[in-house]
Amino acid sequence: MRRIVYLFLLVILFATTSCNSIITLMMVNMGYLTPRYRTTEASLKRFEKKVGFEPEFFAYVKDSVFWQEMLVTLFPYEEVYDASGQRITYDSTHRCPGSAAQFMKHLGEENLTMDRYEDSSIEELLSKLDFAPGKGFELEALGTKYDYVVCIFFHSGLMIKRYVNVLELQSDSVRANPYSRVALIPVCTDANRKVFPTRKAYKRAIYDKLSEE
Repeated sequence: MRRIVYLFLLVILFATTSCNSIITLMMVNMGYLTPRYRTTEASLKRFEKKVGFEPEFFAYVKDSVFWQEMLVTLFPYEEVYDASGQRITYDSTHRCPGSAAQFMKHLGEENLTMDRYEDSSIEELLSKLDFAPGKGFELEALGTKYDYVVCIFFHSGLMIKRYVNVLELQSDSVRANPYSRVALIPVCTDANRKVFPTRKAYKRAIYDKLSEE
């Protein structure tokens, strides 16, 4: 009962202070937002089963430091890049899954308003990712085959209905875009077994991040 009450209070804090990394890490520590320790193939199958389609591209975080940084991120989390490889967004001052989905759906539309992150590029992001076999994205395709890249970060352990609904909404918005050619890359933040050779190493990485905070 005490655990349920504690979770209820955390959810309230989580909802009212959603950018608070300490709250996020507390929920990670309790196991509610903890990424799963899985193989790339298992994460991909989980995504396909829950979200309902087979993605053309599928990436996972290969950089352990970047993976630790992502522990304080609220998922799903999206990053969008234009044909020049520069990161863009609907609004750099706040996050809203619905606004993000609408932005993705209208990429390429005339008069679409956006903000730009001058110091963030897709080359930097791709250096921290690896891809499932046969699901790789080549940077040369951006600007030639594709006008935009949308990366949607998630982890396969958190697949409650509301979470899956957001993943579906954003994925469907990208695929329904009639204005431009958009590459959709789901980026899994599970603790990949290629990155963490043992479960102990994965748990240690979480502990180290908790200790920093």
